[in-house]
Amino acid sequence: MKGFRKFKKTLLPWLFMTPAFLILLVVLAIPIVWTCGLSFYDWSLLYTTEKTFVGFKKYAEILTSPIFWKSLKITMILTVACTFFEFIIGLALALLLNREIRARNIFRGLFLIPMMITPIVVGLQWRWLYDTEYGLINYFVGMIGFSRPNWLINKSWVLPSIIIAETWENCGYVILFLLAGLQSIPQSLYEAAQLDGASRLKRLLNITLPLLKPVILIVLIMRSVVSFRIFALIYTLTGGGPANATKNLAMLTYETGFSYWRIGQAAALAVFMMGVCMFMGIFYIKFIKIER
Repeated sequence: MKGFRKFKKTLLPWLFMTPAFLILLVVLAIPIVWTCGLSFYDWSLLYTTEKTFVGFKKYAEILTSPIFWKSLKITMILTVACTFFEFIIGLALALLLNREIRARNIFRGLFLIPMMITPIVVGLQWRWLYDTEYGLINYFVGMIGFSRPNWLINKSWVLPSIIIAETWENCGYVILFLLAGLQSIPQSLYEAAQLDGASRLKRLLNITLPLLKPVILIVLIMRSVVSFRIFALIYTLTGGGPANATKNLAMLTYETGFSYWRIGQAAALAVFMMGVCMFMGIFYIKFIKIER
């Protein structure tokens, strides 16, 4: 009996976690280790199937490549802009939906629809909307009296076009998380602050945002990582063009691995992206201090 109790407290929890651990091992751990190993080899499927160990040569090649730095710049612009607009718009809409307004539940459902659509479908949808001649956006732009821009061809407009589409697609995630966090805040705190004469802005800065810090941390990490590796939307809208103006690191990795078949260099790019994503997570955790 004593041995069974000891087994129940020590080994039984690990036994229940074993299936999940094995799934994570197969789906995540093994591919990550395999990719890290490939980054130390020169392996081009276009010429040979043999791998040659080259150490850190592939990392040196990508760090000295001009297209890599251009892609990194584009990636950081997209990451910062998409995360910023998704968070600001998502927070504003979450605060609005948290109030007692008519048809609140209907609006909640409508804002979540974009996140349920496949990214490829979202890309095709926005590609039609951005069409120069027949797109709905240019139709309204022409009605106002402005010239119709080439959204996906003009270098000045193509990045803002992707940021708009990405923000529209993923703003629902931010609304969902922040709204859940807002509803967990006790209303008694707002009532006490209101009795003390605190304005809405003071209540937002001194009650809402501090208590939302854990949720904000999760939202920023998730959205930054996802925005850093945007692929399906860019692939569908522009394919990295025009003239590599939207070729971020995800597109560069895909092109290196599956267009030029330089597997070792593509693996090095993937490892670099993984390292940056880990750094962003650590940065947010250190920057947003959560009181316990």
